[in-house]
Amino acid sequence: MKRTILAVLLVLAILGVCWWGAAGWLRENNELQQLQREYQTAQQQNEALRRQKTVLEGELADLQQQNGEANETLQSWKSWKEDLQAALAG
Repeated sequence: MKRTILAVLLVLAILGVCWWGAAGWLRENNELQQLQREYQTAQQQNEALRRQKTVLEGELADLQQQNGEANETLQSWKSWKEDLQAALAG
């Protein structure tokens, strides 16, 4: 009788340890899957930001070129105005 009780307790103890191990493995697996989803989301956001950066850099280059052209036009008009004023004064 004692052996039967001990055998049952041993089996219950083994089952308890197995259940505890399986529960821990499932928890870790769920955490790993969550981390993988978060990593994938971060990668997608990073890629979207890279694309946006490329677009913005192109727009900046265009604006810098337009600014340079406008500055050249302004300098040209200033020079023309100064030449005109000198011609009218002289």
